[in-house]
Amino acid sequence: MNRLLVAGAVVMAVTVLVAGAWTPGYDLRSDTVSRLASPGQPYAAAVRMAIVVDGLLIVAAARRIGAQRGLVVLSGVATVVAGIAPKDPPHVDATMASQIHVGAAVCSQAALIAAMWMVARRGRHAGERRASALAGTVAIAAAVIFPFTWGSMIYGLLERLLLLVPATWLIAITRPARAPALVGGVA
Repeated sequence: MNRLLVAGAVVMAVTVLVAGAWTPGYDLRSDTVSRLASPGQPYAAAVRMAIVVDGLLIVAAARRIGAQRGLVVLSGVATVVAGIAPKDPPHVDATMASQIHVGAAVCSQAALIAAMWMVARRGRHAGERRASALAGTVAIAAAVIFPFTWGSMIYGLLERLLLLVPATWLIAITRPARAPALVGGVA
C-alpha cells in the first residue's frame, strides 16, 4: 500500500463529504463531485484543490508502479487538469474549461482502466490478475452505464463507484516502500 495514494484518497473523500454536507441542495446520490467544484459553489476552491492534490499524489506515487507507470502518471496529470479546469454547473452551456474538465476526468479514469487490464493480462500472480480483471470489468460497466443515468437518483453514486474502484485498485496493487537496509543494526 502506498501512503501517498491513501493520503490522496482520504483528502478527496473528506473534502467531498464535508463540502457535500455543507452545500445547500447538494445530494451525493444524484450530484457529482464536479458539481461541488463548479463556479458559484460555496466550497468550490477547496474541492478543486483536493482534486489537484490527489492528482499530484498519484503522480508522486507512480514511481512504485510497475509497467503501468506511464498510465498512472497520465491519470494523475489528467486529474490535476480536471481540478484546475472547473466543470460548469448543471443546465448551462458548456464552456471550454468545462469541456477540458470532462475530457481530463475521462482520460484519468480511462488510463487507470487500461492499467487494470495490463495487470489483468501480465500481473505478478494469479490473484492480482483476477482482482485487476474484476476491477476493470466493474469500472467499464459503470462507465458505460453512467451517461444513461444523468439526472437520476443514482447518477452521483455511480460516479463515486467510477472514482472508488480505480483508486482502491491502484492502492491495492502499488508496491509498498521498501524498508531501509540495516547496516550494522542501524538504518
